[in-house]
Amino acid sequence: MTGGLGKAKILLFVDVVVTEVLCNTVIKMIRLLVSIVIIFSAHPVHSSDSVCDIPVSELLIETKESHQYFEQIPSQLLLIKSFYALQVCAPLQFEEYLATLPSVSEEDARILIYAAQSLKGNTYLQFGNGIVALINEGKVSSRLLEQFIFPGYDWNTMLVENFGDPKVVKLMNRAKKIIVSETVAIDEILTGESLLNLVNHRLNQALPN
Repeated sequence: MTGGLGKAKILLFVDVVVTEVLCNTVIKMIRLLVSIVIIFSAHPVHSSDSVCDIPVSELLIETKESHQYFEQIPSQLLLIKSFYALQVCAPLQFEEYLATLPSVSEEDARILIYAAQSLKGNTYLQFGNGIVALINEGKVSSRLLEQFIFPGYDWNTMLVENFGDPKVVKLMNRAKKIIVSETVAIDEILTGESLLNLVNHRLNQALPN
């Protein structure tokens, strides 16, 4: 496993370089286009002084009302202005997102968890631990934790890339007690196997055929 992880680190470095040079994957193109549209649009989402002043409930409604919204295709969220606003505001409002989870439908909760994929470092872990706490209190479904940990490689990969961090390990061990059906997949994160898969996934996307 040590040799494999050493290889993973080398591949991850190559992945970063290749990705930065080519910058031609579908997900990067989508995010770039969404950013351009939002910045230069003549009609902002709202006339509020700050997009983060808009109630979360309103942004959720607007997201679901968008003709580009398909619940079964999460990547479509990246094309929606109101969802982009939820992502941008997540670092400021992640505690509100957590507090909102028990009072909204599971569909709305899933949108908020995807929006929280924009969080970084300790804030991302804090959000994950917050979901665990809500589950232990019987307030939300364990499916939300499963979505948080396994959002897909095109979303936040902080847990996979930092599998040896004690804080990540602690969260993963807490998760194993809740989503028992995903014990094997969580162990793959903890051993670094998921990191190898992530690197291969990114290289396959970035390198030309």
